[in-house]
Amino acid sequence: NRPSEISPNPNYPNADPQLAEKLKEEASGILNSLIEAYKDYKYHTKGLSPPESVKKYTDDYFQEQDIFYNWLNNYTKKCFHEEGATSSDLHQSYEKFVKEEGEYQDNMSKVILGKELRLRGFSNETIKRQRKWNLTTELINPTQYDLEQIKKEEKLW
Repeated sequence: NRPSEISPNPNYPNADPQLAEKLKEEASGILNSLIEAYKDYKYHTKGLSPPESVKKYTDDYFQEQDIFYNWLNNYTKKCFHEEGATSSDLHQSYEKFVKEEGEYQDNMSKVILGKELRLRGFSNETIKRQRKWNLTTELINPTQYDLEQIKKEEKLW
């Protein structure tokens, strides 16, 4: 038997004996359909998705490497604008943190710091002629009342 010949299969007595020839004639169209299906799959799924555990580990790793995130997480807390720090105070705290961490290449201007804070959901307002952020470097634990007020304020944004 040559590979192009199909032996009759006793399990499929009504099978088309000319199927192999018909498939050969349509080979180019079948291949094009498979390629289009693959492109569609690749476009819509962005390839194979990694398992959740890998995604979480990767996200955690990148977060640990994000010096700005580490500063926010360890040296600041969210607060009302009235209690917040000025851009100068936040910038000074960030620069000190960067120096302590040995990340000298991560110098950030006050303008870039402000843009980064906005990207991460913080805002500033003018309070008694000073621009204050809803972020402070005073790390006193907030009371339950403080937390509820902050949540109410967040809903207004």
